Amino acid sequence: MDRNDPFSYNTAASDIMDFVTPSAAPKPAAPASSVPTILVTDWHRSHLLDFFREKNIEFHPDYSWKTFIWLIAKFIVNGREEEIVETDWKKMAGGGTAMFIKFSTVAAFDEGVEILRSSKAFEGCLVERIRG
Repeated sequence: MDRNDPFSYNTAASDIMDFVTPSAAPKPAAPASSVPTILVTDWHRSHLLDFFREKNIEFHPDYSWKTFIWLIAKFIVNGREEEIVETDWKKMAGGGTAMFIKFSTVAAFDEGVEILRSSKAFEGCLVERIRG
C-alpha cells in the first residue's frame, strides 16, 4: 500500500483511527425517528477540518461534508459502526448549516455531545441534544 495515498494507507497507531468511506450505508440499529440525535448548528467546513486535526484523525480534504460527518460519528463510537443510525447535514433558513448525528445508544449519544462540546474546533457552534 502506498503510504502517501490516504485511501489505501492503514495505520496501527492507537491514537489515530483510519477511516474509509463506507461503500454502502450501514444498517441502522434502530429506526432513525426513535433515537437520540446530536444537532450541531453554525458550523462550516473549517470546523470539520479543525476537528480532524485536533483529534489526529486522518482525512482527505476533498471528502464531502456527509463523509466528514460520518467519520466524526465513527470517531465518537470508536469505530463501532453498528451504533451509528444516521448522519446528515442540511442548509438552514438564513444560510447556516445543521449537522445531525443519530446513535442507537444513549451512551454513544452522551459521549458524542461531550466530545463535540469540549472540542476547540466546534467552539462557537451550538451543540444540542434532541432526544428521540
